[in-house]
Amino acid sequence: MRLYYLVLLVSMSLFVSCSTSNRENKTTNKIAFKDIETSNAEEMRKTGFKSINIDISNDFKNLNIDQAISEMKYIPLETTDNSLIGRIDKIIIDKGQIFILDQHFAKSIFVFDKQGKHSYTINKRGRGPKEYIRITDFIIKHDTIVIFDEFGKKLLFLDRNGNYIKEKKTGFRFQSFAAISNEDYVFATGNSQNYFNKEINNYGLLIGTCDSIIKYKGFKNNSFLKDYDRTLTNPIKTYNDQTLFSPLLSGCIFSIKPDGSYIPKYKLRFKNGLPENYSNETTPENFDKYLKRNKYSYFHGEFYENKSHLFIRYNPPGNYYGYVIFNKQTGQSLCFDGTYSPEKKYLGYSSPKLVYNEFFVGHLEPHTIIKNKKALLKNNPGSVHLTKLLNTIKNEDNPILILYKFK
Repeated sequence: MRLYYLVLLVSMSLFVSCSTSNRENKTTNKIAFKDIETSNAEEMRKTGFKSINIDISNDFKNLNIDQAISEMKYIPLETTDNSLIGRIDKIIIDKGQIFILDQHFAKSIFVFDKQGKHSYTINKRGRGPKEYIRITDFIIKHDTIVIFDEFGKKLLFLDRNGNYIKEKKTGFRFQSFAAISNEDYVFATGNSQNYFNKEINNYGLLIGTCDSIIKYKGFKNNSFLKDYDRTLTNPIKTYNDQTLFSPLLSGCIFSIKPDGSYIPKYKLRFKNGLPENYSNETTPENFDKYLKRNKYSYFHGEFYENKSHLFIRYNPPGNYYGYVIFNKQTGQSLCFDGTYSPEKKYLGYSSPKLVYNEFFVGHLEPHTIIKNKKALLKNNPGSVHLTKLLNTIKNEDNPILILYKFK
């Protein structure tokens, strides 16, 4: 299918529901992983670092697309018998190729060109050489696709056409990973995920080679959360040659360096945030009730950054989740309710799963678009691309990628 563009040129407006301070930190000092023996908050106080503070109130509103977004583009992903996507778990766009991971349904990686036309599918499930049991995570490193198969305990290396190159056994488990240098990777692990290895089991972040040689370890795991039955994740993000990481419930985002050190970059400060001593005031079994009773807000751990903005998902009191769009140039933030669907004036809004250049990238399901077809056509008269898309899309089609710029 073709690439469909829909550019929304709307007037600039000021919409501030949060405030920020300490807009940029110029220090070049770093903290070594080997020195981390206490909680991250305590380490930050001891070092005296001043991160970029983002103050978030509990007063947030519904998203108004006109006031938040300046441009949108849409890429329908071609639907064929070999490219049926059940759910999008991860998106990577690299050198004109779009990589879509469906971890739970198709258990495959679908590859499309930049117009959304299907190129090929990586679907080599099995327990033998050159096969995977399930894809836990994947990255693109230079011209190599690197797949982590946690159940098979190995990394698979493929070329850009999906051809097998090699595989490496891993001596530990992790949730997500990223290339941090030509030789080394950074791995984010879960609580007690490496119970069989006492040397690394208590650490949330590891730096080492694909041959399981650990060079650095840091960010002690939260022992309280290992008994908490709700799934929380701490994925690694990359932006502009930076590796970014947020420990669970820390409220902090750190920039990780290849030499095993880190710099605290952002600190979220909620009006009624989760206190640092929460583990002394409740139990894992009563944690949800504790949050609800005290109306605490906390950082979910999901964030995306580009040159101009930082996008954050968090859990406010009384709501499943909220969003913060932080403008790095102005220091202003827009907070809005993530549980409410925005107005149907355009093809809607989707929380991002990727940052690609100046765009944040999410996806929309066809049934959502078809349901609002009349309103979309009425609100966008004369849009040839949109009209063609709305007249040809079917419920059973693949999702549509939505690329957007924040103001």
